[in-house]
Amino acid sequence: MGTFGPTVGLLLASGVCVLHAVRWRKLPCLEWLVVGGVVLVLLALLLPAVETARTSARRSSSMSKLKMLVLSLHNYHDTHGNFPPAFTADSQGQPLHSWRTLILPYLEEMPLYSKLNFDEPWNSSANARWLNDQELHIYRSPQRPESSIADETHYFSIVDDETLLRPGGGVSFRDIADGSSNTIALIEAAGRGVRWHEPRDLSMDEAIDLLVGESDETHEWVEPGFFISTHYRGDGLYPRNVAFADGRVRSIGYVPTRELARAALTRAGGEEIPAEIDSGEYNRTKTVVGYTVHWRRVLSTTLFVGLAVGPFLRRRNPLEATGVEEVNHEDTKQLVSRSTSHS
Repeated sequence: MGTFGPTVGLLLASGVCVLHAVRWRKLPCLEWLVVGGVVLVLLALLLPAVETARTSARRSSSMSKLKMLVLSLHNYHDTHGNFPPAFTADSQGQPLHSWRTLILPYLEEMPLYSKLNFDEPWNSSANARWLNDQELHIYRSPQRPESSIADETHYFSIVDDETLLRPGGGVSFRDIADGSSNTIALIEAAGRGVRWHEPRDLSMDEAIDLLVGESDETHEWVEPGFFISTHYRGDGLYPRNVAFADGRVRSIGYVPTRELARAALTRAGGEEIPAEIDSGEYNRTKTVVGYTVHWRRVLSTTLFVGLAVGPFLRRRNPLEATGVEEVNHEDTKQLVSRSTSHS
C-alpha cells in the first residue's frame, strides 16, 4: 500500500492472496507461469492509471487552495470595504508587505499576523525572525517542482493599475465594470516560485505570457512518473489554474490572443470576453533536461512481484502434483504379515 496507494494496494494484495489460495488445486507449473504473467500485465496496466489519478488529485488540490485564497480576499473585502493592495508601500513607494501577508487573519494565521511589524519591510530583521523559512501549505502548489523551497508560493496576483489587486489598493466590487466573473484575480504558476511573504507577483506582460503559453526561457518543470520523473524545459506544462474575482476557479488551456488575455485580466476594460476564453491551440515544445529514478518504488515493486509470483515457481514433488500420496511399502509389508500370522 505504501507503493501503490491504499485502494490499488489492497486490490493487488487481495488478488495475490486468492492466487495463493487456489494454488492447492495442483495446477501445473506452466499454467502458474501464465497466471504470473497475467498478474504482471495487470500491474503494468494499473500503474499509468495510478499516476493519472495522482495528477488529477494534485490539480484538484491546487484548485481547492486557489478557492480558499480568493474567498479570503472576499473576507478581506467584507471587513475593509475593498480588496487588499498588491503590496503595501512606504513613503518612497518601496514595497513593504504582500497581499498574501495581509490576508493571513482570514487563513486562520492570526498568531503569525500579530507578530509582524507592518511599518518595516517584509525582510527586516524583526520580521525575518518570524517569516524566514515559515512554511504555509496554502501557498504551495501540489504541482510545484521537487526543487521548491519550504516557504515558497506558486499563487500570484497580477500587479497593474487595471487589475483587481492594484499597487495602491482600494478596488471594490463596484469597480469591476467588466463583471467579477470575467476578471481573473489569481493565477497558479507552479514553475515560478517566490517566497510567499515577498511582495512580488506577476506583471501584466508576465501574466499574459502564461495565459497565451509563450516561451519562458527560465521555465522548467517536472512531469512525475511512477518509476521515473522527467525534467523538462520549454514552452508549456499543463492548463493553468486561475481564480476569478467572483470566487470561481477554473483550469484553462491556452488563450488564443494577447488581447483576449489582457481583457480577462483587467477589471474595467470594457472588452467582450467569450465564455470559453481558452479556445486557442498552441504547439507546445519541451526539451528533456534530466531524469529522476524513484528507487524506492522500483525496489518495493520488485519485492512485491517477487513475493507474489515466486512461490508459484517452486519445484513440486511429482507425486504431490498428481495428487497421489506416498506409501511406505515396508510398513505395508509388515502389516500384511502380521495380519496373516494372526489369521
